[in-house]
This record gives sequence, structure tokens and C-alpha cells, in this order.
Amino acid sequence: MILAVPEASAAADADSRIFVAAPAGWPEFAFRHVTSTGSTMDEARHWRAQGHRSGCVVADWQSAGRGRLPGREWQAGAGSSLLCTIWLPLAFFRGQPPSLLAGAALLTTLQPLLLEAAGLCIKWPNDLLHEERKLAGLLCEAAGDTLYCGIGLNLSQTDFPDTYRRQPTSLLLACGQAPERGRVVADLLVTLDNYLGGRLDWHTALNRYLAWRGQLVDFIPGIGEEAAVVSGTLLEVAADGAICITTADGVYAGYSGELHLHHS
Repeated sequence: MILAVPEASAAADADSRIFVAAPAGWPEFAFRHVTSTGSTMDEARHWRAQGHRSGCVVADWQSAGRGRLPGREWQAGAGSSLLCTIWLPLAFFRGQPPSLLAGAALLTTLQPLLLEAAGLCIKWPNDLLHEERKLAGLLCEAAGDTLYCGIGLNLSQTDFPDTYRRQPTSLLLACGQAPERGRVVADLLVTLDNYLGGRLDWHTALNRYLAWRGQLVDFIPGIGEEAAVVSGTLLEVAADGAICITTADGVYAGYSGELHLHHS
């Protein structure tokens, strides 16, 4: 079923209407558009509590979008980014790592929209980069039988503050065009469904576009913990989502932590 939702934000007049097709088999699908919110993740949890087992919330602006690590927030002017959360039954992922599968789906979605995606890559575990600048971030959280995937994708910004640890970019700056949010969402849902259904191979796609593969990297295990840095050559991402690094002692597999390009 096609759902049409009018956009209320003047800043988003390029997307005056968003059309979203629910992939076949997604139960009790709901699509919601909001002009502003604290976070699309919170909106999605609200609609899941109303009985919608799958769906997508898109916001023009959010005041409390957060990143994977404490203290990191997603900031964007109204209508300048795709800010959304998709939620699905956790069982749909069949034990596959959600943020990596969703990241592969987002990258795959952007390639035909942009025709050429040179320099576009996935930084483990949850960022899309273009020429070392952050283009998009993903945050996946499981609650009960539901998986929530929050996405922030820079679309039409032309400048950014100098307060970021990694300088951002947008599709407009990187590729010369900013596709409409509705088009990105609609294509993303189809691509995500194809990966979930095994019709596309997220693992192959992710390793093909893995940032810094074959280069020297530093890995800090854990989140917010003091741990010894693991240095070596980035080998690949395993099927279970682990980052694999070739070190002097063999292959190290890390499941949680921060990955950085090595600087001597």
C-alpha cells in the first residue's frame, strides 16, 4: 500500500509529499512524518507501543538525536538531512548484525541515486564516509522483540560548524545533488528488505566498501573504557559483525570499540 504524508516544513518544500511503499511481509506497517521531535527513535517506540510492529518515522528536525557513544548528538537544520527511524521485528535479522546490514543497505541505496559513488565507504560499525568525511550515521537498538534503526543522512547542507571530531559532508557537497528524502526512504526500505530476505548479500557489499581495508588501523576495545589499543592491518568484517585486524600476534576480532586510521 502506498502512503502519502504531507510535509509541513517550509524548509522541506522540495519534498512536499513523501510516498512510501511498505515491503511485502512487514507486519502492521506505519509511516509517520513529524515536523519536529526529540528524536525519531522515541517516536518509533511510541508507535510500536500502539501496535505497529514495523514502520518508519521521518522528522524534519530533531532536538535530541543521539549517536552510538555518550555525548554525541546528530545535529541538522530543518529539512537538510534525512532523519528517520525504521523499526522491524528483531527476528527479521536472523542473528545478523543490524547496524552493519542496515549500513550496507543505505550505501547500496545511495549508489544508483547518485550514479557515481566514488569515495563512498562504510566505517565500522555504523558510519558512512565520503572521502574521510562523515556522510551518515546509524544507531541500532533492540527492545523486546523489536529492532530500531535510527539514521541520520546529510543531504543539502553546504557548510558545517568546526566542532565535530570528524568533519561532516553532505550529498550535495560530495556528489553535487541532494535527492528527495521520500525517494531515499522508499528505496532504502526496498533495499533493506532485500538484504533481510537474503536476495542481496550485505556481508559481501560491506567488505567491498569497508573503509581502510588493507590499511594500518588502531582499535580501542570497549565503549568508554580504558583498554590497550590494538594496532594492525584491517582485514575484513566477519559474518558475525566482528572487525578483524591482522596483528603481530595473529588475527584479532573485535566486537565493540572505536576504529581509527593509524597515524604514526
